[in-house]
Amino acid sequence: MNTKWLNVSGLVLDLIGVVLLFRYGMPYRVRTGGELLSLKTNVVNTEVVRIECLYDVLGWIGLACIAIGTALQIWAALRQSPSRG
Repeated sequence: MNTKWLNVSGLVLDLIGVVLLFRYGMPYRVRTGGELLSLKTNVVNTEVVRIECLYDVLGWIGLACIAIGTALQIWAALRQSPSRG
C-alpha cells in the first residue's frame, strides 16, 4: 500500500475515533447499572443498562480507531524513503 494512502487511512480512522469518543464518552467511566443515583431501589431499568452497554462498546471502538489510525500513520512515516537534497 502506498504511504500516502496509509497516512490518509490513519487520519480517517483517527477522525472516526475522536467523533465516537466525543459522542459516546470514554468507555471506563462509572456506569449506573440502571439504578437511579438518588434513589436506592431494587428496580433496574434495563433500557438504561442497554444504552450504557452500547455507549461502552462504541467508546472502545473509538479508542481502537484512534490507536489503529495512529499506528497506520507511524507505519507510513517509517515507510517513506529518506529525502534527498
